[in-house]
Amino acid sequence: MNFLLAIVSLLAGFSRGNKLIVLTYHRVLAGVDVMYPNEVTVDKFSWQMALLDKYFNVLSLSDALEHLKEGTLPPRAVCLSFDDGYASCYTEVLPILKLFNFSACFFIVSSALNQKGMWNDLIVESVRSIPGDELDLSPLGLGIYSLVNRAKVAQEIVESVKYLPMAERKIVCNQIVDLAGINMPELMLSSSQLCTMQSEGMEIGGHTVNHPILKNLTFVEAEYEVSQNKHDLEKILGKPIRFFAYPNGRLNVDYVSEQVDIVRACGYEAALTTDWGSIDNQSGLWQLPRYTPWDNLPLRFMFRMMWGYLR
Repeated sequence: MNFLLAIVSLLAGFSRGNKLIVLTYHRVLAGVDVMYPNEVTVDKFSWQMALLDKYFNVLSLSDALEHLKEGTLPPRAVCLSFDDGYASCYTEVLPILKLFNFSACFFIVSSALNQKGMWNDLIVESVRSIPGDELDLSPLGLGIYSLVNRAKVAQEIVESVKYLPMAERKIVCNQIVDLAGINMPELMLSSSQLCTMQSEGMEIGGHTVNHPILKNLTFVEAEYEVSQNKHDLEKILGKPIRFFAYPNGRLNVDYVSEQVDIVRACGYEAALTTDWGSIDNQSGLWQLPRYTPWDNLPLRFMFRMMWGYLR
């Protein structure tokens, strides 16, 4: 695939100066799980990292932003990021990153540490396990669902619940768990695992206390979510938390520009969104774009990376 290196180099060179791509993941699964169709497996993540190692320059987020500031960013620069704080970041991701001598930044929801799952996991695992062919959530205002395609049903419910006020979202999720009568698997990182990851050269960033839709919060509520999250993580890790990622991360859908000022005022050095694009020396540090590599084939993954440098 040497021709791909030439093509990537050519396309990257079309822009003025070198650009940085930040890839974002959530968890890496040991094997295919039909209930989480958009999550990468260990095999897929491994070949993605092998391609990055061969054709790109993978940097820690702190090093990349320093190079960006100094105008010394290498060609085909890439950073890796992971949102939320799933246990697979320790069990599956960390060994692969160490194999390639990569550092990634893990954006952590502090209330999810030492817990069994995030609110959306409660829904997915409930739909996976609930008996029968039909799920009646009409008492919760969510309708009646056929369970022929459980993964699709889980995603529909997640999307219906996502933008509810946090307290209401929590009540609905707990009621769905009670209805399913499940024992949740342990899906989230522990505090000790997080500390180990930091000691192994990983960077830790903030991702709010409860993973709310910041746009739906008052100024005081949003300030608490950002500042308390930073305080919680710094207390656990004993080091400053330098970077932040907006939950869900789309401007004017999940957060608003006024909340960027909250992030800056809390002492963060940079913040990342989920708006697609690459980063150059004209990018604002508190709304840096990044994207998820959805591709199942190496060639498509490489072409997506090439396209990333043109955006």
